[in-house]
Amino acid sequence: MKNVLRKLGSVKVWIALWSMALITYVVWKDLSAFNNLAALALTPIVAYLGANVWQDKIFIDKKSGTRGGKQ
Repeated sequence: MKNVLRKLGSVKVWIALWSMALITYVVWKDLSAFNNLAALALTPIVAYLGANVWQDKIFIDKKSGTRGGKQ
C-alpha cells in the first residue's frame, strides 16, 4: 500500500493516466478527427514504461553494489 501511495505522488504516473484517459475518450466517442492526438498521447505511456524499467535497474544496481550490471 505504501508503494502505491508513493507512486501516486509521481508526476510521471499522472501524465500517463491523463494520456490513457484521453485515448480512451477519443476511442469511445469515435472522434476520428482526434486520432493523431490519441496516437501522440501514446508517447508518455511508452516513455513511462521505459523510465520505470530504467529506474528499477538503477535501484537494483545500487542495492547489489554493482554498476552498469558489471560485477
